[in-house]
Amino acid sequence: MEVRGRKWVQGWTVAAAAAAAALLLASCGGGSPATALCRPNIAPHLTPPGGGTNAFTMGIRVNRASDVDEIESAIGDRILPRDVFVINTEFPNSKPDDWEQSLERVSEKFRCNRIVTLTGLSPDPQRPGYEYALVNRPELDAVLVDWEPDTWETARQGHWTTDQAANENRIASELGALSRRLASSQVRVGLVPDYVPRWDYGPFGRVVAERNYSLDPSHRGYQIVQTQPNCGSPQAPGPLLPGVTRQLISQYRGIVGLSLRVHGPKGEPPDVTSDLLNHLGFEVAFDESPNPKASEPVERIGPEQGAACTQEILREGGAGVLYWASPDSIKAMLTSRAGLTLRQPHS
Repeated sequence: MEVRGRKWVQGWTVAAAAAAAALLLASCGGGSPATALCRPNIAPHLTPPGGGTNAFTMGIRVNRASDVDEIESAIGDRILPRDVFVINTEFPNSKPDDWEQSLERVSEKFRCNRIVTLTGLSPDPQRPGYEYALVNRPELDAVLVDWEPDTWETARQGHWTTDQAANENRIASELGALSRRLASSQVRVGLVPDYVPRWDYGPFGRVVAERNYSLDPSHRGYQIVQTQPNCGSPQAPGPLLPGVTRQLISQYRGIVGLSLRVHGPKGEPPDVTSDLLNHLGFEVAFDESPNPKASEPVERIGPEQGAACTQEILREGGAGVLYWASPDSIKAMLTSRAGLTLRQPHS
């Protein structure tokens, strides 16, 4: 996933969601002394039903345990229970102890929030990107597999290709193996694929849903697409972020009504419903001190543009956004003129 360091769950109404969030915030804000984990009542969705800022859900990257203290200091008063912490096992030179410490720190500071890992396909438990990192920890909600050329290389199963059918088959195979490994746990699976303009992400989402059905029939998993290059960058492949958001949502709607290729109740597989849109996320990358000449969005895009791109995602019907940014950069984004409309501090 570019330079970022290789190289996010049935029903409720908006009013009920707000009430539940208020109760959770009162009982488990950052730094709460309570020890038992709590979770927002939006399982098994990535984002709650609805749209706009009422459904806006942040994915917050954690490279190392010390990041969690910085997150609490910088944006702790803006984090809601539905937000998701993403432990980056691909962070250069990171080790199992680093991932464990990050998870423990998040659980201690933000016990109401979901925790997922971002992994590669590495089979080596001592190397960054280990696919099964932390899967035995009860605090973990999901494993998100980074799907791009670099991570595929570590799988050593042939050359990378952008062919649609080949990727559907490979994703089904890799997530199938992962779901079998997770069969005795409460951990779910997800995908974080590259954005390739000609790819249809609806079938990918269908595969993710099928692999999660085998773990829990109520769960459909998460897919967060690497849309960060299309934030404010006309030269990026494909349309700008509003167009990309419309494209991905349209592709998800295109699979509504298709059956999941699983053994459902009484031999009748369930159909994909529009509910699957609550399992789709996007990515935005930026830095508080951007370099306009840099090639990568995480270095070139500033906080104000990051907030504007988030607004574009929300206007087009998206709600979940993974931020590839430091805690201080996210603070600068949320306190920018555009960012102030996204999330207000809570007491």
